Amino acid sequence: ASIGLVSGGQQYSPGISYNNTEIYNGTAWTEVNNITSTRGYSTGAGTPAGALVVSGTMAPSPGPAGPRANVESFDGTNWTEVNDVNVGRTQGAGAGTQTSAIFVGGEGGSPWNDNKNKTELWDGSSWTEVNNLNDGRTLIGGGGLSTSAIVAGGHPGSGSTANTETWDGTSWTEVNNLNTARQGANVAAHSNTAALAYGGYLGPPGNTGVTESWNGTSWTEVADLASAR
Repeated sequence: ASIGLVSGGQQYSPGISYNNTEIYNGTAWTEVNNITSTRGYSTGAGTPAGALVVSGTMAPSPGPAGPRANVESFDGTNWTEVNDVNVGRTQGAGAGTQTSAIFVGGEGGSPWNDNKNKTELWDGSSWTEVNNLNDGRTLIGGGGLSTSAIVAGGHPGSGSTANTETWDGTSWTEVNNLNTARQGANVAAHSNTAALAYGGYLGPPGNTGVTESWNGTSWTEVADLASAR
């Protein structure tokens, strides 16, 4: 993308969460106002001019560990806390815009592992629980719109999955799997009919640079990333 935004993050060792926000203008990154609730493994939706950062987890330092339900909205300059998700979770997937978004999968709540299939919709004011994923998982990749989204890969509890599901605004449908099962893949999508999945973690022997293109029916392997990540 020619522009982009990143916020928050977590350093695995030592366990430290961050609240930094940076915007990319096509040439360079610039630090802007921080999110107010430090967290890592969050998800997001929108553009640098209007974005959401959703849920995530706080590392043991500097604050209490565990999933956060907090949601913040970015207007291009400042972050504002808005209504929380119903179930705070980490390592889920997000898609959509600042005013119409979807948040799916991840782990958290109580018990910790019982919410990997949760789906919530954002209407610009509040979150509503809707139909669940068929295959609950964390470390899931997703993209698209709140009315037309796709998720692929992830960690269902042990190992990695290639499972892919599409969202039509009402329910999830299982479709053709990725060729390479992985967790933590990046998924960029305009809708549930055109997407790109790249990178991720295979488990031993480690990360992958495999890239696959989705045409609305099946995944096709295309040119890999220059480096596995």
